[in-house]
Amino acid sequence: MDWYVIVSESHNPAWNLSVEECILDCYSILPQEALVLFFYVNDRSIIIGKHQNPWLEVSWDCIQLGDPPVFRRISGGGTVYHDQGNLNFSFIQPRSLFSKEGNLSLIQESLRTLGIEVSRTERGDLFYQSCKVSGNALCYRKDRVLHHGTLLIDADLKSLRRALTVPSFSQGMFRSPAVPSVGSNTANLKDSFPFLSTSLVIQTVIGELSKRVSRVFRRTDLGDLLQVEQFQRVLHRHASWDWVFGATPSFWFNTLMGKSMENGELSCKVEKGRIVDVRGMEKGERLLGHPFDPLFISKVTERSYTLVRRDP
Repeated sequence: MDWYVIVSESHNPAWNLSVEECILDCYSILPQEALVLFFYVNDRSIIIGKHQNPWLEVSWDCIQLGDPPVFRRISGGGTVYHDQGNLNFSFIQPRSLFSKEGNLSLIQESLRTLGIEVSRTERGDLFYQSCKVSGNALCYRKDRVLHHGTLLIDADLKSLRRALTVPSFSQGMFRSPAVPSVGSNTANLKDSFPFLSTSLVIQTVIGELSKRVSRVFRRTDLGDLLQVEQFQRVLHRHASWDWVFGATPSFWFNTLMGKSMENGELSCKVEKGRIVDVRGMEKGERLLGHPFDPLFISKVTERSYTLVRRDP
């Protein structure tokens, strides 16, 4: 089997998420049956799963300020924090040749080559000792599969925890079918293996892959790889509010009104990221059509929220 290994030179999250989606959907010059391993490193960002509610996963202050910015991927699974100390790997394969076990075995064996023994859970998460260092998610499109994951090498874990800070009471305020993240203790591999770097891991994985397959073609220049029109369309969607927040599954948000919280309960129904129904508030129609923002609602209802840390 021939494999194509692509290493992105961009750190733009929307760009890299768009590249893997376009390769998955065959908007590239690669053969339709191509086996692809795509590596990328993003700037500071938060990436939520396709079926998640960002207000249940991400600091409300981060969402309001856009720091770090939030993106939604096309695969399921939980919320992850990216920065330049986090390596992302994407396997894009025909269904007939897809093997989650084989893909994770490649990553696991490559780390073993570097003297790093990691264990694998039934979900496919990788742990070093008792700390999670890698998670992964899947997306199926017709006869092809995207299987991508993260590897914590030298990420800013303090920034990660700040970004995943949500109100302790938020779960009780939302009636949402969104998929929640599964919390785990996390750690950087570089803390235990100071010699480690993203480039070394990429080089080692490519070397291990070369032992297993007949040929490996490597590319870094994506300029002539993608079909421009389709890529620009996908890129525009990944950077849009309608996708990042508007694709949130419909939900109800409930809060008490007034500083003394004795003025009754306000309920808002949110669809496609906007308030479409308001109950329990006089002149609640002024909220209709407004992009959902719990901090904006707190001003309207004169209620303050206290943010607390949620372990990632």
